[in-house]
Amino acid sequence: MTLVGFYIGNHDSNISIFTDGIVKYLKSERVNGIKHHQADLNYFKDILKKWNITQIDAIAFSDGNRNGLGCCEPNQFYKQIDPLFDNIETFCIDHHYSHILSAWPLINMDQVNIGVAIDGRGDNNFRTAIIKNPGTLNPQYKYVTQKRGIPFFFNTLGNLSHLTGNYLDYAGKLMGAQAYGKIDYEYVNRIKCSEIGEYVYDLISKIQWRGEVPLNTSEFFNFNNQSFLDWLATVHYVLECYVIDLFKSYCDKDQFIVYSGGCAQNTVFNEKLFEMFPNLVIPPHCYDGGQSLGCLEFLRIYHSLAPFSPEGFPYWQNDIENSKPDSNTIGKVSELLSNGKIVGWYQGRGEIGPRALGHRSILMDCRNKNAKDILNQRIKHREPWRPYAPSILESQANKWFNIDRPSPYMLRAVTVKGEKMDIIPSVVHVDGTSRIQTVAKNSDINDSYFKLLEDFYSLTGVPMLLNTSLNAGGSPIFGSQEQCIDLYKSVPLDAICMGNQLLIKE
Repeated sequence: MTLVGFYIGNHDSNISIFTDGIVKYLKSERVNGIKHHQADLNYFKDILKKWNITQIDAIAFSDGNRNGLGCCEPNQFYKQIDPLFDNIETFCIDHHYSHILSAWPLINMDQVNIGVAIDGRGDNNFRTAIIKNPGTLNPQYKYVTQKRGIPFFFNTLGNLSHLTGNYLDYAGKLMGAQAYGKIDYEYVNRIKCSEIGEYVYDLISKIQWRGEVPLNTSEFFNFNNQSFLDWLATVHYVLECYVIDLFKSYCDKDQFIVYSGGCAQNTVFNEKLFEMFPNLVIPPHCYDGGQSLGCLEFLRIYHSLAPFSPEGFPYWQNDIENSKPDSNTIGKVSELLSNGKIVGWYQGRGEIGPRALGHRSILMDCRNKNAKDILNQRIKHREPWRPYAPSILESQANKWFNIDRPSPYMLRAVTVKGEKMDIIPSVVHVDGTSRIQTVAKNSDINDSYFKLLEDFYSLTGVPMLLNTSLNAGGSPIFGSQEQCIDLYKSVPLDAICMGNQLLIKE
């Protein structure tokens, strides 16, 4: 059976296919190099032709009527519509429902009791949805709201504070900046956090901060203004409390919970949620880049098929695989890194999601206290307050961080142990946390990266590396070796390792 799922919303278009017993995935931005690319129906038809997919049994897509293709009614999670392709059975899937179903590579959806999706906008302008029994054909809404919530709030703050780049990235930038402020708990106590999601814009336009309404205060939204940073830290904490209260209201501690949507990328919120809900699952593709996987899972449930194989996950981008680096090449890369060099690392298939997970990475030595500034000046050109993250051998993680379970997808902001902070200054944020990726030995899908970390550990006594995405500022993670070579030639990147090919600048 051949099944096709795709997402055709305003940004981050992607397509997934189940055929011959395997799942294939492609995000359009990895092909054309346009970050957050929006595809159209013809684009996906061309992809299917390139993949030689000629026989399709069923199609499901998520759109929310953004492209005029379809939208589910408020009481619907899916509906059959007129075929989009040559009389093929076609379903339109609710945006939030698809978000939740996309977690299937991490958990059998039959086990999931509650799904939570918080994002910018779904079908019928729903901003948040909590769904009971999402892994069945009879899910139930437990809560929905159409009020503009957390993602749009941060987009507005980004505009007011004159951030540059794509608005979809503002929330992540502000998450880094809020750590430079001090929470005003007296202000927090004046707000009913459990209800703030219904009137979040009042934080900007109505509720006074230190005697004035922020929106009415000249030049308030300025990163050089400590009062703004304190306010940002405080309202970020207020929204964290709101999210936690929302979970507490609708989820029991021991339930299996899937959390998805753009807000699920907030690692500060996530850390508290992981502490409270031990069976919480957040997929690395929790933003709209995972929508096609949710549509595919709907078709599996609808047709009563066996669960798809998660083999190889999350390294599912449909780009070209290459040969693996041998031990000699890995040793050379390790030496380069220990000597302070910046090394690009392109191995196997690309990872799903917005964060580099060791297949499409730029690497540096965490011990270099200037690594962050060097990367920003030479390659990434990021705002100075944004942190960089480390990848660490899973077996060593609890010796360096306060963590009690694996964190393979950079979705948690964990506290660095005090005695270790000065050893790895380039990956410790101002609040003493790191957004870590733990790398395990239990699979050969990431074995080259594991061996590199192991080799670096043997050489330096530090079991981790600074790991950021293999791209230049403003572009998506690279999907081809040609892009890597262009980057290597055009910026001060000291070396790049693609498979077993190692290029080093003299």
